[in-house]
Amino acid sequence: MAPIHAGCTDSRNPGIGLCDLLWHAEDNLDRLKTLSCDVLDIWPTQDKWINKDVTDKFEKNMASLGKSLTIKPYDADHAFANPSNPKHNKDFTADATKIP
Repeated sequence: MAPIHAGCTDSRNPGIGLCDLLWHAEDNLDRLKTLSCDVLDIWPTQDKWINKDVTDKFEKNMASLGKSLTIKPYDADHAFANPSNPKHNKDFTADATKIP
């Protein structure tokens, strides 16, 4: 599992947490405790690895720790915002970039 970058902030928007690594599947509560910001999960629901079971478990773990988590689902496949992906979805990408 890649390390969690806890408490990272965006210098353009202080207090907005960034997650630059795929740590969604992290289930070590001690590691999740180190998060010091709200978490936004932009979740492509067609993703085979980060599926509903993984997302539900992550949501449960975050709630058990009293951590703020917002899940924004998209009916899309993994890496839908990557223009080089054959399954790139321009509309979903535009919508996801509007999320504060």
